Amino acid sequence: MDIHKTCLGSTAWRFKEPDAPGLIALVYDAESKRIADRPETDRLTFVLLEGSVNDPVGAIEIDGRAGLNSWYQTHVGYVPDNEPDGPVPIMQLIENVATHLLLRYFEEGLLPDDK
Repeated sequence: MDIHKTCLGSTAWRFKEPDAPGLIALVYDAESKRIADRPETDRLTFVLLEGSVNDPVGAIEIDGRAGLNSWYQTHVGYVPDNEPDGPVPIMQLIENVATHLLLRYFEEGLLPDDK
């Protein structure tokens, strides 16, 4: 993960997945269009891009930790925060969702909001 800054001053977390070459995911607060101040509760936008930040292929909004866990349960099969070690650090949870979105699109052509 690194930080992406646009020429307009917006910021986002940028994620890459080695098993999904040529794709990136940008994640930011849906309201402010900047890195989320409160990722535990903020509505997060995940945008998948092909090749460069000028080629978006899909986007999805997820509401904080509860939404991230719900998305993960629906698409991966379990709730990360229910594991024996307790709640996953929020940035790790965001990264897990972002990388799964990248893999789903790369391997199956599924856009972020596809079932």
